[in-house]
Amino acid sequence: MNRVTAVLALLCASLAAVAAALGLQWWRTAQQLAAAAQVAAEATRPEPFRFATSAYPRANDGRMSEGNHQRHLGQTAAAEASAKEGGKGLVLVGDSITHAWEQPANLALLEGLPKVVNLGTGGDRTENVLWRLRNGNLPKGLDPRAFVVMIGTNNTGHRMDKPEDIAAGVIAILDEIQGRFPRSPVILYRIFPRGAQADDKMRLNNAAASDLVAKAIAGRPNVQVRELAPKLLQPDGTLAREIMPDLLHLSKKGYEIWAEDLREALK
Repeated sequence: MNRVTAVLALLCASLAAVAAALGLQWWRTAQQLAAAAQVAAEATRPEPFRFATSAYPRANDGRMSEGNHQRHLGQTAAAEASAKEGGKGLVLVGDSITHAWEQPANLALLEGLPKVVNLGTGGDRTENVLWRLRNGNLPKGLDPRAFVVMIGTNNTGHRMDKPEDIAAGVIAILDEIQGRFPRSPVILYRIFPRGAQADDKMRLNNAAASDLVAKAIAGRPNVQVRELAPKLLQPDGTLAREIMPDLLHLSKKGYEIWAEDLREALK
């Protein structure tokens, strides 16, 4: 009886050892399969959805307001007229800060430069500009003397988009422009500073986005990146209301500074 017990005990111990070994092997195999599945999932994971790069008109419930619709039609007509005249205009791309170049006192500051085609629209974010460019604002034959681009502050002001998303939106706009007019120079302005103080959250968000854009397009042909902040800000980094009365939009003095820099960029 003792011998039988001993044999059974030995057999049970052997089976337990085999089971433990198989269990360990199974666990290792399961871990390897899980790791492989994670790698495969990462490789096929779609890019995150970004409002900033999804071309979309300024619309509510899918309907563009009459004002925005007329603005877009007017921009398209101006761009088509420039193309029919042989192009070589100065094409401005942006939001309300660019839109305001149309004010007579501001436009006079650009006297002597190529005829302006203003594609700026108040309130636009990067995705709105992208939609306009893809829906009539860049007709064949436009062939500008240069594009002037400054966009992104509304992505911060309206939604506080991440700098990475804003940068992706700006780069998508550059890609759209250069994909159609690869030989036309692009003067890209870093997003203008906003807010009174240097540590303003929106200003920091804009600056971070501009940093990412500058790094991503470094060395890109026909793109000149300009930084106007040092000329707009006080030595201590504060923003004077003399330059931006609402700490966002430029005054006449602000446009004088921008016009001077733009003339320098076009040399």
